[in-house]
Amino acid sequence: MNPFGPTPPRRDPESDTAPDEEYARAYADGYGEGLREAFREFLSHASRGHTAQELRMLVESRLARVKEDVEFKRRSMLAPPRRPDWGSLLRSPAPSPAPTVLGSLAQAAAPRPGGTYLWWEPRPQRSIEFVASHAHRFPRIVWISVHPPPSRPELPEERLTTMRVGPRLAGSGTADAGLGLEQLAGQVRDAMTSPGGAIVYLEALEFISTEYQTEGMHALVNFLVTTVSASPSVLVASVDPDSLAPTDRSRLGHSFGTVS
Repeated sequence: MNPFGPTPPRRDPESDTAPDEEYARAYADGYGEGLREAFREFLSHASRGHTAQELRMLVESRLARVKEDVEFKRRSMLAPPRRPDWGSLLRSPAPSPAPTVLGSLAQAAAPRPGGTYLWWEPRPQRSIEFVASHAHRFPRIVWISVHPPPSRPELPEERLTTMRVGPRLAGSGTADAGLGLEQLAGQVRDAMTSPGGAIVYLEALEFISTEYQTEGMHALVNFLVTTVSASPSVLVASVDPDSLAPTDRSRLGHSFGTVS
């Protein structure tokens, strides 16, 4: 028997926390985790020997998709994944509508200023036809590839500028070695923002993702997409979908306005 009366129950300091304090603590914890993740990613890129310009492009690429990442995190915390509807899975699927083929030149609309077009194709074909059919609308044609452009009357030499991407470790920047990403980005920007703009064809994403890592590829694409959006130019890209990981395919597809 306690001579001083019954012992009051012990109070949990956490239970006395004010609602605004709980909100502030949750926000601070999330903010801290975000900072740690950002610095870890930056250190990872820096340890690979990227130049200051490449690091800037990588950071800009990361910042461009912060909103998308935050929304994905928010949705993942709202509720557990839905259970599959086994009834709909076991039923015979309804016939899907025929996809619209942008490569049909009879149906292809004129590219709009600032438009971006991505073609999933193992070998460049429909994208080249698209560029050739609309090249007459622009005073200049920029061809970015590790291969020379095809010889076609729709691609006259007097309006065609070829930019070859060079290997990262081969002293790129000379005529023989090809251009590095920094030089490439600067020259394409000048062509895009010149009077009348340009139709830019990009057919080196697989090569860039190998030589400059996938982050370098995404950084270049985001830079070009941002630049072309404020210009009278058009960006057309072709890439083999099997050459990229699913996450990179998804990110690349979201960067372009029209995907076929």
